[in-house]
Amino acid sequence: MTCAQAIPFVSVIIPACNEEKYIRQCLASVLSQTYPRDRMEVLVVDNSSIDATPRIAGELLRADGRGKVLYKADGTIASVRNHGWRKAKGEILAFLDGDSVVEPEWLKTGVELLDSANDISCIGFAVAPPAPADSWVERTWFPISSSGKHRGTKDVRWLSSFNLIVKRSVFEVIGGFDEHLATCEDADLGNRLSAFTRLIFSDRCHVKHLGTVKSVGEFLRKEYWRGQNSLCSLLRSRNVPADCMSVLVPAAYLLLAAAWPVTAVSALLSGGGMALLAAITALLLLLPSLLALRSGIRSPSTLASASMLYTLYLLARGVAIVPLRH
Repeated sequence: MTCAQAIPFVSVIIPACNEEKYIRQCLASVLSQTYPRDRMEVLVVDNSSIDATPRIAGELLRADGRGKVLYKADGTIASVRNHGWRKAKGEILAFLDGDSVVEPEWLKTGVELLDSANDISCIGFAVAPPAPADSWVERTWFPISSSGKHRGTKDVRWLSSFNLIVKRSVFEVIGGFDEHLATCEDADLGNRLSAFTRLIFSDRCHVKHLGTVKSVGEFLRKEYWRGQNSLCSLLRSRNVPADCMSVLVPAAYLLLAAAWPVTAVSALLSGGGMALLAAITALLLLLPSLLALRSGIRSPSTLASASMLYTLYLLARGVAIVPLRH
């Protein structure tokens, strides 16, 4: 990219709700990009914040002169992102969450990768690994999460929307994010885009996700929230065998967990059914460990903590898909 006419205009769209703890760091990293200053804008889309997020963002963007704050009240994260890109003027749309910090080459590298082939529609970058001082939940989940398990630059079926650079022309064809989805909007987007384009993950840049879950309670709430639209995402999937883990396996695990106390009481009262109880117990213990091993975990100490998190993951995701009104 050597002449101004050849450099695409990029709109960075940042949905934010009560991010006053992180929004300064987020915007500082975006406004410090090596991408040409006159070929980018920054739109923070505030989603009913009750803290100082819109004020802080407005002050920083007015001082810089390349952006503004938009408002979209009480919508899904998909609708907030959609509101931003519909107001944007960029040929390239770069989505970033308000609790994330990007490296200086994030936009430049992303646009270069998008331009490397006509059939590439979307780029996502690796999450920065947790620090040694971070919680055991962060350190354990990172290598088995969707954002931490990939290496290199490779084709993938979907990308996390907290850090996503996409060609507007293709994004408009599919109508953007599905606003009916409270979660899994990124997997749904990936399924639709990968039907006719390529999505690329790369670790040439890293994004620090400051607001990642740090405790068991946060982990349970997050996975429950993520699981609420997993069935809908599975029904739209182009690779059902790979995606069924997020729906069918948690559902089966929840049924086993529910059956265990009933089977245990029955075995104690009748003196029979011990073989069935042993089988259920073995499955409840083995399945999380097998999932951890499948994710590449080999260290015995890490395997134990990963198995514990997978147990919580399966239970939270299983409860989330129970057909009740959430």
